[in-house]
Amino acid sequence: MTTPRRVIVVELNEVPWRILDDHIAAHPASPSADILALSRQFTSVAPDHGHLSPWITWPTVHRGVDNDRHRITDLGQDTSGVDRRHPTYWSLAQRAGRDVGVFGPLHSHPLPDDVDRYAFWLPDTFAPDDAAHPRSLRPFQAFNLAMARASARNVDTSIDVRRAGAFLALSPFLGLRPATVASLVRQLADERRTPWTRIRRRSLQSVLAFDLFTHQLTRRRPDLAIVFTNHVASAMHRYWAATYPDDYDPADYGFEPDWQHRYAGEIDIAMGHADRLFARLASFVAKDPRYLLVVTSSMGQAAAQGTPVRELLLLRDADRLMARAGVGAGSWERRPAMDPMVSIRVDEAAQAGFGAFLDSLSVGGAPITHAADRAGLFSLEFGQADDAIGEVRVAGEAVDGSALGLERVQIEDEAGSSAYHVPQGSLFVYDPQHPAGDSLRPEVSTTAIAPAILAALGVEPPAHHTPDPGFTLVPC
Repeated sequence: MTTPRRVIVVELNEVPWRILDDHIAAHPASPSADILALSRQFTSVAPDHGHLSPWITWPTVHRGVDNDRHRITDLGQDTSGVDRRHPTYWSLAQRAGRDVGVFGPLHSHPLPDDVDRYAFWLPDTFAPDDAAHPRSLRPFQAFNLAMARASARNVDTSIDVRRAGAFLALSPFLGLRPATVASLVRQLADERRTPWTRIRRRSLQSVLAFDLFTHQLTRRRPDLAIVFTNHVASAMHRYWAATYPDDYDPADYGFEPDWQHRYAGEIDIAMGHADRLFARLASFVAKDPRYLLVVTSSMGQAAAQGTPVRELLLLRDADRLMARAGVGAGSWERRPAMDPMVSIRVDEAAQAGFGAFLDSLSVGGAPITHAADRAGLFSLEFGQADDAIGEVRVAGEAVDGSALGLERVQIEDEAGSSAYHVPQGSLFVYDPQHPAGDSLRPEVSTTAIAPAILAALGVEPPAHHTPDPGFTLVPC
């Protein structure tokens, strides 16, 4: 076995090679261009079956088995059982004596019982509370969660002053850089001049997180550090049709030229923030040859819907829905989820009745899509758009949607999901000790990523992993 290395993993959610290549073509002197010229490049492929969502495909990366085996289907799902059967690669590394830092990957809440043995641990933005390790990260997490909840569909212009103040008071000690503060000030100034640019706040939340992650990385220097970002994927979902209008049949393309012109550069702007993170991490790796850098997605995106979305039907008051379903206030709990999805955990005694209620619920003549796991976590899908927002019925009776907590929400940028998930993503390995410049990009199943990371750390992968002999982080 080769000498064990230290590994930094950037989870660049849903970004395919096309986005990286086009960013480099537009910015040939960018850090990404320099880094990729010295990196081994692969096409990650999600082997998962059925509907592809990040809360399904990332567990495949983390656990080295596909969704037929890990069976994680929703955010907020209890993963204690699968943690025993198919643990994450970072928990396996920690058990093998490696120092590990975790910063935001999906399904990273709750904190593990042995979190004090980790260098740092910040759960994902769907966590129900602000728990974090070390505790000094909690003010950031509280602010981060509040902003994420407020800007799920339309970006909220308000700022949670109390949480922002608590975070900013500690920010110099947490690693917030003056350059990032200047970026925030410029963003607020831009919004006053051009209000629609507030959509870029989604990316700036990631920039704040990058500062805190790199500070923890530099201070603690763990053997393994993982950071997740969704900001490029968010821009791709919304603005693919603006960046790539030729991907759509002209007969099916409904966006106006002004919309296309306004938002055409948003994906590239989001990639610019990722590019600067790559630069900082590549510099860190170059100065400490014990490390190598892995940037990967769990799948990609491609063109989907080429028409604007002006209104969505969303659940805004779960109390009303549950009251109409006959589920008492102490018998359920709403869990964080990504709009228009809704996650609600229901006590065992009320599960059958709630399931029957959902079976009877329809919008515009179509039943509500829903599912439940054995622990009583119900996943509901609303998000009917425009003409599909029809009459709401319960057991055949027409009802006012607002009585169920439903609201027709106007979408300010008229962007629905003009790109959607595909199995093929991107993956590259930057290791100054072994500069490669290999751009052939052979396909690699995402189940092979976990065993490759463990092998690079000098940790024997478990028997249920299936390493790919053609994919290693450190050349043999």
